[in-house]
Amino acid sequence: MSINSISASNAQTQAVAVPFNNQSLITVKVGEIVYTAIKPICENIGLDWKSQYRKLINQKDKFGCGHMTIPTKGGLQEMLCMPIKKLNGWLFSIKYLDKIKRLSSKLCKLILNILRKSIFKFNHKTI
Repeated sequence: MSINSISASNAQTQAVAVPFNNQSLITVKVGEIVYTAIKPICENIGLDWKSQYRKLINQKDKFGCGHMTIPTKGGLQEMLCMPIKKLNGWLFSIKYLDKIKRLSSKLCKLILNILRKSIFKFNHKTI
């Protein structure tokens, strides 16, 4: 199965690491939409990446996921990303982990607050 590719020129794409739960989450703003890489979130909260990847591919329209080539310290890397505004919906779709319920709201608020205040300086209405 293929998944959408989110178009982002590397010259215009700025990856920003946001600290969360003793790790960093990768965020990228494309146009007026802020995306976050999903694999680091899965790893951070103990989800099986392969099963979540399959789920997101199967439900790509629901969660707005796509691959992005993101500039990192190690060079360009392709990552599966989703809009931050869809993050809570995905996290709450994972039924078996109570930890998800505690962290998902905290995670979304953290990312949004950091991005709104200093990193990308965008209006919260555009998320």
